[in-house]
Amino acid sequence: MKNPFDSLSELSVDRPKMAIAVAVIGILALSSFAQFIVFDNSEDAFYPENETTDLLYEVEDTYTVDIDLIRAIVRFDSGDLETSQEAWRLLAETEYEMVTNPEMSEYHYGLFGGSAHSGPASSVMFWQKVQDPGSDTWSENLQEALNEVLTADDDNLSLAVGQALTLLASVPDTNFPTSEELLGWSPGSPQEWQARLDSGQSNAQAIVGLIGTTSALTENRNESQIATIAPLQGQAIALLSPLSALQDIDLRAPIMGMLPADSRGDPWAMADKALVSLAIDTDPVAHGVELDTE
Repeated sequence: MKNPFDSLSELSVDRPKMAIAVAVIGILALSSFAQFIVFDNSEDAFYPENETTDLLYEVEDTYTVDIDLIRAIVRFDSGDLETSQEAWRLLAETEYEMVTNPEMSEYHYGLFGGSAHSGPASSVMFWQKVQDPGSDTWSENLQEALNEVLTADDDNLSLAVGQALTLLASVPDTNFPTSEELLGWSPGSPQEWQARLDSGQSNAQAIVGLIGTTSALTENRNESQIATIAPLQGQAIALLSPLSALQDIDLRAPIMGMLPADSRGDPWAMADKALVSLAIDTDPVAHGVELDTE
């Protein structure tokens, strides 16, 4: 079979005018179909649909398109998270440096539960503060003080209430760790608290007990006694209720999301890197500036 390109070559040599005419007609015929071609230049054409892009779109729809995430990948040896305090100090110091960077401090955006920063170190610190029963150094003393109020008579009721009010200062708040707390954090023995974190332990039982005792403080009391107890009861419930609500939240899951996916089977022993993030607001209007588009 003769090569069609040879035939076209002969035609262009023997009858050049006809060859040009055929080429022009062919181009015009093909160009008529161009109106049916649809080009997708949207974000979806460049970013495939997966868990990461779905999260970014959710953030964009919920908050604002003018949020940037500054991320640092912290590297260490496999197994360091399980055995080395230095690896955890490195994670805490990296997060501290990002939070306190003077070039970004004015632009923080509270994307992560009201905080602009998120990392394994601060997440573990938050879990230790609000859920970890191994870090609970306050509930037993407060429970004893509330029991004293529960059984106190008129002669020592005011003293018992005052002592319990003082101990309310030991109740941990529900704020995310600050930069100063990151810098001063002592990781302790990682294997010990990792075992508690992996098993899903929480401080729910102690907190439920405290709330129950606090609610019962005014039972079978006269009006004068109730007035004496009321400030203690109100402050205690206000402090303990948010802590109680946090006991059912899986605080381990966000930490796992900061470690490589292929290490999820045994993250503390297998992970060799971790992600630290800082959210900043890049909306020009929020900072009183205008973009020069010229």
